[in-house]
Amino acid sequence: MYAAYGNKDQLFRRAVARYAESGMAYAREVLAQPSAYAVIEAFLRAIPR
Repeated sequence: MYAAYGNKDQLFRRAVARYAESGMAYAREVLAQPSAYAVIEAFLRAIPR
């Protein structure tokens, strides 16, 4: 794995970046809602089931 991704630090950073792109992508949309109520509603609807 290190041949493909470099050292342990680089592998960790790439994994976190990938998670931020895919796993947390909904957060940007949720936080863009116009009110606190809408943010909470969007967050609860976006949680993977």
